[in-house]
Amino acid sequence: METLVLNKILNGAYSSPDGYSLQCILKPYFQKNEKVVISLKGFPAMSSSFFNSSFGELIETYGYERFKATI
Repeated sequence: METLVLNKILNGAYSSPDGYSLQCILKPYFQKNEKVVISLKGFPAMSSSFFNSSFGELIETYGYERFKATI
């Protein structure tokens, strides 16, 4: 299981493109059925568009139960 520290891999959490970047980083974990831990330490507050473009899209694609099992 890998830990991703978001403030080291993303520049911000303010827009849909920022969220899409996170979605692209996380998608391989879902495809390989691997667990990943996300550290929000030191990460700024997320906008709703960031959340919808990252976590929301993954939940819509893979379902909430799979999302919880992966992240």
